[in-house]
Amino acid sequence: MKTRFLIFFVSIATLLQAQHKEIKVYIHPNVEVINAITIPLYPTMLQDSLTDPWMYRNTQSMRVARAYFAKSYSHPAVKQAEKLMEKLGTGVYLLALYYEDLPTVKRKTEVPQIIWQEVSADKDSALRAIDSFMLAAADFHRASDFANFQKKHAYLYGKVVADIRKNLPDQRFIPALESYYGDTKNSYERKNRGNRI
Repeated sequence: MKTRFLIFFVSIATLLQAQHKEIKVYIHPNVEVINAITIPLYPTMLQDSLTDPWMYRNTQSMRVARAYFAKSYSHPAVKQAEKLMEKLGTGVYLLALYYEDLPTVKRKTEVPQIIWQEVSADKDSALRAIDSFMLAAADFHRASDFANFQKKHAYLYGKVVADIRKNLPDQRFIPALESYYGDTKNSYERKNRGNRI
């Protein structure tokens, strides 16, 4: 589903700490960059949200970002994102999780086959396209002064994280899921190193 309500995507990971599991909430910078790149690909969503009060309230952060990054939307990263989204849909945001924080472009874990095969049947060709997009995203990060945007709008990021934390499920949530699926992990957060592009 390609519906988006907020510009600020929050990454949620679980960790094992002191014999209990908890959900860690944080802003994933790469997801934020990809989100900023893709905002112009959803012009009707912002227009449609003007007629619905709930949608309007929940797209205001996208409007702030669209205004800030408007002059950067001719950047090649936008066109590359559009091509990848034709194959991956909103799965394009998952690519962010396999790389070190932008503007560094270094793959920290292998992109899974379930993702790269949607880009191309040939793994090398798919990874070249994905790496090319991440290089373009890194250039967008620098050219648009993304770091300044994050600094300037730190209060919005803080509000999103606080809202998510306020609505987290109780501590029985993770054990209940593990019991249901019959599998237990020590950690659900990825922290691996990979190859520099």
